[in-house]
Amino acid sequence: MSTITIKIEDELKNKIEEKARAANEDSNALIVKAIEKYLALEKVDSIRNQLQSLFNSKGYNSDNDIYNTIS
Repeated sequence: MSTITIKIEDELKNKIEEKARAANEDSNALIVKAIEKYLALEKVDSIRNQLQSLFNSKGYNSDNDIYNTIS
């Protein structure tokens, strides 16, 4: 396991600590979860962007078009 040191504004630090207390977690666990979620969403966005031209060529111009086809 590695350690990363970052600088954040006091207001953000306080929000993280408050949220961690409310979730009965420590701040580190909350930050790790947030980073993991961010990276997963970035991966989904990247895949979506790669597929966008294929979808468009098939006549799917929005998420709604795809949803209507499969439902």
